[in-house]
Amino acid sequence: MEGFLDAIAAGVAALFPELEAADVRPLLQTPSQPERGDVSLPCFPLAAKLGKKGKQGALEVAEAVAAASLDGVEAEAAGPFVNFRIAPDRLAEAVLREVWQRPRYGASDEGRGKTVVIDFSSPNIAKPFHLGHLRSTVIGWSLGQIFRALGYRVVGVNHLGDWGTQFGFMIAAWKRWQDEAKQRVAQGESEIEVFAKLYARINSLAEEDPAVREEAQRWFKKLEDADPEAQELWTYFVERSKREFARIYELLGVSHESDAGEAFYNDKMQATVERLRASGLLVEGETKKETAERKLREARERLASAREKLAAAEGELAREDLSAKQRKKLDKRIEKLRAEVPRLAAQVEKLAAWVPAEDDGERPWGVRLDDGRFAILLKADGGTTYTTRDLTAAYYRAETYSPEQILYVVGSAQRDHFEPWFEIVRKLGEPWAEGLRHVGFGKYLGMSTRKGTAVFLDEVLEKARQKAREAAAQATKKVELSPEETERVARAIGTGAVKFFDLKNERIKDIDLGRPGGEGIDWERLLDLKGDTGPYLQFAYARLAGILRRWEGPVSPEAADFSLLSELESRALLRALAEFPARVRQAARDYEPSVIARYVIDLAQKTHAFVHHHRVIDAEPTEEQKAAGVRPETLRATRVLLVRCAQKVIGEALDLLGIEALEQM
Repeated sequence: MEGFLDAIAAGVAALFPELEAADVRPLLQTPSQPERGDVSLPCFPLAAKLGKKGKQGALEVAEAVAAASLDGVEAEAAGPFVNFRIAPDRLAEAVLREVWQRPRYGASDEGRGKTVVIDFSSPNIAKPFHLGHLRSTVIGWSLGQIFRALGYRVVGVNHLGDWGTQFGFMIAAWKRWQDEAKQRVAQGESEIEVFAKLYARINSLAEEDPAVREEAQRWFKKLEDADPEAQELWTYFVERSKREFARIYELLGVSHESDAGEAFYNDKMQATVERLRASGLLVEGETKKETAERKLREARERLASAREKLAAAEGELAREDLSAKQRKKLDKRIEKLRAEVPRLAAQVEKLAAWVPAEDDGERPWGVRLDDGRFAILLKADGGTTYTTRDLTAAYYRAETYSPEQILYVVGSAQRDHFEPWFEIVRKLGEPWAEGLRHVGFGKYLGMSTRKGTAVFLDEVLEKARQKAREAAAQATKKVELSPEETERVARAIGTGAVKFFDLKNERIKDIDLGRPGGEGIDWERLLDLKGDTGPYLQFAYARLAGILRRWEGPVSPEAADFSLLSELESRALLRALAEFPARVRQAARDYEPSVIARYVIDLAQKTHAFVHHHRVIDAEPTEEQKAAGVRPETLRATRVLLVRCAQKVIGEALDLLGIEALEQM
């Protein structure tokens, strides 16, 4: 199919001296309605490049293209579009030979010699995996698979949250309740669960008693100062957490090339500070009093502005010549302003109370950003910030891996953290700055580890495994598997259901798991094994594998007669197969695994439609085909080839999503 697209692009470009094939190729697309053809070309962009304006210009280009002669391709103008129809036998042969011959049909070498670093998963030490971690983990792994397929060297980094004030809280909690904690572990409770409960408990206590927070801060200061007891407890929390993370990653089939966490950069941050100081970008910031006074001043200005707008709107409403529509619009504006004024007034009062009576004169150091914000690199007490640490990590990765891109698969809520230090790298003039990308994603709603309301991933995966086992036990058609294989397949199905539930969503969107009109998780929806789900795709693969196991003849393009794949379902499946390489490139370009998820659902549906309407290993030619001399063996071999190619592409797509393709289920 790629050859046809290249030929169409070259043929169109040859009609216009101003164009090159590279101008046309990216515009070629699959029509949304199959009856319109196999390939569509919107002519507005070409018309603009040719200096022809508007719809009339696009119509002229479309007519010129449609009138041209392209070998094996029929062209027809449809308004400002041109639809191309490829001869059925040529389309079938081109697609199936390409799928058959290439080791990985969706792969390419466009990334050869280039490296992509992907920072993903990155759980916090002493906290169990929960669904929030799942998003970064499965999205990041899938992106890694996609870029690997395109020939890139991928370095997956697990930037573990193994440093920070939370360790002061953990140590304070352990010192308080270690006897209880050890007893719970001895009774069979996992250490990581005990850690999480202690963390939630100490945070609740700190909210009631400020002295607890001060105690935690003292413990973290001891850790920074290499206090032996603090270091010993920190090492204990880190090692036990890593052991648990490794178990979860094995269940998910996920790995990293590096697990250099936050603590890894402790001895490297001074070099970052000196680099910024030498560049002249590092400047003094405001004292606490100056900052508080500025925020109060800005709040007062917002309050005064809101009051002025309210007075003006109320005055406008008094006019007698207003229409009903204008009055309604003003009423809504006034209602909004009347709610905003007291909110702003309360904010001013709160900020006024925060202004220190005295100015301590202590100033942080940082970088002034283009929008006026101040990115703090060194706190007034000399401590570093997350910005300092992430800058340091970025320099380490750039110097160690020489990447084309560094992707940060982190929740969208962190956008305001990444943008400032991305800008700092650009200000420093680093050539790799343009390759920094925050690949944000929405969140699972209604969970908090600190409040103890998170849904842990271990629980989700276990429920999914159990549901898969129950579904297998209730199946009317059973496959004979050993107990060990039954367990492995159930685990693969359950894990596939959970992963696909996440990956089928556009990554930027939040996922609400709540029950309609109720509280708690909607487990039925999360663990659904039917419909547009991972198990549906695994079943599609296994169904085709079952057909192929029963076939005893040859499977190859040489045994096929491509003219026999002219039915509606065959052509729809062939067109879907032809799209796969473009969908892989699109997923990489948009950092969007859901492109692959949506594609493979469509492919599986078209595959099911084909095998539902057409027999395969026992197919018989129609009377018309018999009259034309078609033998049953040839028809069967042709359809078997199509089935094998469909299975191959479904398997590749599942691999890109990190879901296991099952031969039997």
